[in-house]
Amino acid sequence: MKKSKKENLFWNLSPNAKIRKFYKKRVKKDMKETINPAWTPQEIEQFVKLPMQEKQLLHSLYEKARYSQAGCSKEE
Repeated sequence: MKKSKKENLFWNLSPNAKIRKFYKKRVKKDMKETINPAWTPQEIEQFVKLPMQEKQLLHSLYEKARYSQAGCSKEE
């Protein structure tokens, strides 16, 4: 019973929450120091080691998920 409950913890997240969670995990993977809460997404992304096109996509999806009233769709 505990196992099935644990597997379903993040299935009900909204698309915005999933994107924000992925963004945070991806940044923490490449960043060696702690994230300053005052930093903007552009300042944080300096530490992410991705090709420029992927970095721009990650940035645009994060900003849409975080700041847009419309939010992201499941397809994004």
